[in-house]
Amino acid sequence: MAALSKSFPIWYNNRSIIKKFQKGSSGVLATGIFLILGTCNMLTLTPLLTSHSYGIKIGSFELWTPAFQLLSFCILLLFFFMNFDTLANIRLDYMDAKRLKGKE
Repeated sequence: MAALSKSFPIWYNNRSIIKKFQKGSSGVLATGIFLILGTCNMLTLTPLLTSHSYGIKIGSFELWTPAFQLLSFCILLLFFFMNFDTLANIRLDYMDAKRLKGKE
């Protein structure tokens, strides 16, 4: 145990640093915004921009999706699945703060 303490003095002895990184909701929001912009072709994650668009044609009526990057979209879905509880807590904190501000 003493060897572990000497090898990792900051992480082992000071757990407040780890708690600061776990609380970082602004980083989660910034990552989500970046991935949404990447999905909508406003930013690119790779050097080559490859957009996909899907559509359906019924008679003379055509309905197409907007062009989007499939890689960014898949990463965005993975991000939402992994961070759903954090995003829900951010939303609930915002709603509570708004409700308490309205009561004052």
